[in-house]
Amino acid sequence: MSHKGIGLNRILNNLVQNSLGAYAIYVGCAPAVLDGNICHAKGPVQAFWKQTDGKKTYTLSTSQGLANYQRDTGQEVHSRIAEAAFADAQAGDFRLAPGCVAVDAGQPLTRTTATGAGSMIPVEDVSCFSAGLRTEKGKVLIPGDEIMFAGSSAQIIALDRGASTLTLDRSLQWRKGDPVSYVYRGGGPDVGAFETGVSEGSD
Repeated sequence: MSHKGIGLNRILNNLVQNSLGAYAIYVGCAPAVLDGNICHAKGPVQAFWKQTDGKKTYTLSTSQGLANYQRDTGQEVHSRIAEAAFADAQAGDFRLAPGCVAVDAGQPLTRTTATGAGSMIPVEDVSCFSAGLRTEKGKVLIPGDEIMFAGSSAQIIALDRGASTLTLDRSLQWRKGDPVSYVYRGGGPDVGAFETGVSEGSD
């Protein structure tokens, strides 16, 4: 996902399980923001990070290695090393199994930057969201993202990258610092591709 500052990648709330590559996490020249990720592999879980003072590799599957990685990079504060349980991975069903460590473990995608009310909300970053796709006559081809914040859900109908605002299909009230995420059920967003208890097109 690209940030309005070109080149900043955001890697949030992902499951990286049984990675076949040399590194579960690889960050090169482009700056990145990472958090809320859960990694696991049969062998050592490693991360490569190119910093201003050179390149460094961390072994995240040791508590000291993870602590060093978090300290040096300032990233992955809420991330962890753990194995996620899926409904039926062998059959291609990657929904989270009941009791999986990834349930409710995700981090907000952004936060509101001021207290207010209305249908246009200011946020720290709009880059994780989409306003959908419409024809020139206004016919909706792809609906905007459904999001949740301040205890309510709404659909994005427009976004302004320059002003860092999201325009919603309804008026709401919010406080500065409220977390903003895709629609979820439970105590927080899940980590991974599927949200437990939320089906496509749900209200």
